[in-house]
Amino acid sequence: MELPFSLPANSRVLVTGAGGGFDVFCALPVALQLKENGHEVHLGNYSFTNLEAVRGALTEKENLYGITGDSTLAKGDYFPELQLSRWWERTFAEKKAIWCYSRIGVRPLSQIFQHLQTTLNLDAIVVLDGGIDGLFKGNEFDLATPSMDAISIIAASTVTKCTKIYAFTAFGTEGAESKVRHADALLRISELTASDAFFGVTALTKNSTIGRQFIEAVDNAHNHLPASQNSVIASSIVESLKGKFGNCRFNAKTQVTPVWISALTSLYWFFDLDAVAKAKPYRNEVLETDNVTDVSDAIEKTRARMGVLPRADIPI
Repeated sequence: MELPFSLPANSRVLVTGAGGGFDVFCALPVALQLKENGHEVHLGNYSFTNLEAVRGALTEKENLYGITGDSTLAKGDYFPELQLSRWWERTFAEKKAIWCYSRIGVRPLSQIFQHLQTTLNLDAIVVLDGGIDGLFKGNEFDLATPSMDAISIIAASTVTKCTKIYAFTAFGTEGAESKVRHADALLRISELTASDAFFGVTALTKNSTIGRQFIEAVDNAHNHLPASQNSVIASSIVESLKGKFGNCRFNAKTQVTPVWISALTSLYWFFDLDAVAKAKPYRNEVLETDNVTDVSDAIEKTRARMGVLPRADIPI
């Protein structure tokens, strides 16, 4: 993967999933490429795991859990970050903490990001979303589930003395079930392009070292989870790498509602994170929010105020 942005040599970078348990897996190829480029990489994730039930996590700050291969879950079984930490240790003979947080709003996550920037001496933060809804302003035809993505983006935008990048992958996968219009996403990309905030696109490929490692890491995590908890988005990227196309059924979740897969699914798109955050009309309104509900309410108020865009389809 040739990343369409550059950092000073030997930078310290936090690569964090924007809004879901497997978003950190979607971010893994970027982290691996940064590592290959000589940078010091740290991983984070807005987690769906029951973090309060984790034992053996690093807990140096409220709401922040450093998940390592030695962590365990006293209650529940959804713990993809544990499998990623263990996979990293086996693959690179290096212990890797996944810095996790969940169900918090912009204010506490801003504090967490600033804490990590200080303690890890970060030079850059990359927030990566599996899906396109992190780009949305609030008046799109269908929003999917943008709240946690927005929290991660806006919280990261408050961090000082740090390069901040937003990225997404898995274009096309959200349309079948949620009726998200990818024309709306392309509109947002065009707006960011017009303001010089779009950095470019890169492709993940199956037979590259990073492509093979990504598939291995996803398969390993899925093998340790019930089939009903396998990730649709991460699996979609894997299927795209294998050359699948069209409406595909590839795990238990997609038997009823197939997912549209194409060569676009395995592309990674990169933007100036501050520009993405500032484009959200509710950014300033949610800076002091403490939970997801408050952010969701602000988005709905914005939606009511702005109105909803008409359905738009891509003429291809």
